[in-house]
Amino acid sequence: MKELRKAIDDLPLIVKIILALPCIDGIIWGIYRICRGDIANIILGIVWIFFGSTVGWILDIVFLALSKPVFELTDETINKIKNLAGENDKSDDKKDNENGKN
Repeated sequence: MKELRKAIDDLPLIVKIILALPCIDGIIWGIYRICRGDIANIILGIVWIFFGSTVGWILDIVFLALSKPVFELTDETINKIKNLAGENDKSDDKKDNENGKN
């Protein structure tokens, strides 16, 4: 799986953009995300196989055109999501305390 990801990473930018065109994107970049191997990206890859073919290809082309990797759930992204969820929980607790709840 790492070999497939490395092979795709080593492709020229124009080829990556061609692989991000509708219908092709869902399959190629969906499998690319699945090959990352963590649960979040396996789920994202499976969803991307269907979603990527219809709408997600636009995101991939934009990310590639900006010389960034295609959208994936990295550890940093997952931690940011967890922190945002944690901050929302704290603000809800603060509101409850101000309203006399708890």
